[in-house]
Amino acid sequence: MVMAIVVVLAATVACSNNEATGSDGASDSTTRQLSGVIREPVPDLSALALPEATPEATPFRFVAKSDSLLLVYFGYTACPDICPTTLADLKAAFKKIGAKSDRVSLAMATIDPRRDTAEVITGYLHSFFPSATALRTDDDAALRSVTDAFGASYEANYPTNAEPEVSHSAFLYVLDDRGRLVLQWPFGTTSADIALDLEQLLAQQGET
Repeated sequence: MVMAIVVVLAATVACSNNEATGSDGASDSTTRQLSGVIREPVPDLSALALPEATPEATPFRFVAKSDSLLLVYFGYTACPDICPTTLADLKAAFKKIGAKSDRVSLAMATIDPRRDTAEVITGYLHSFFPSATALRTDDDAALRSVTDAFGASYEANYPTNAEPEVSHSAFLYVLDDRGRLVLQWPFGTTSADIALDLEQLLAQQGET
């Protein structure tokens, strides 16, 4: 994805059929209050990494490109509602901000690697954002170390002779070019509010 914000899901919840809606509008990006949650102190996640879902498994660091933002998302392809709704809302938000989305990137890490092979998670993510980066690891300890640092959580159970039971948190995380987690959006934040927040954060990024 041609962006530099990281989006990730937090606040453990089971998937549910909530539909986020958005509305067009504009506001002064230098004065409005952000719709997302700002954590204090601001977490520094620049030392963290997960493997890209490629044969090389190149470590992906959670740091946006210079003067950009990175969105990181933790989810899975079989999620019936939260994951596809979140990605669809993001896609709508990027459309609202137009060319500014070139300064925002997206990475999605699967929390269900048993079913989400590298090909599966990459194909799913690219169906929404062709340039986004898919992340995958079979090392549950490594994955939990990263999700814990973000404040995200998940559970994945695979009962014998039963359907897998997977749940995950529902926040979308935003990182800057220093690897700081500057904002997180709860599930249900509208695409319009996401777009306005992105514009404001991008303007602030250019000032630092």
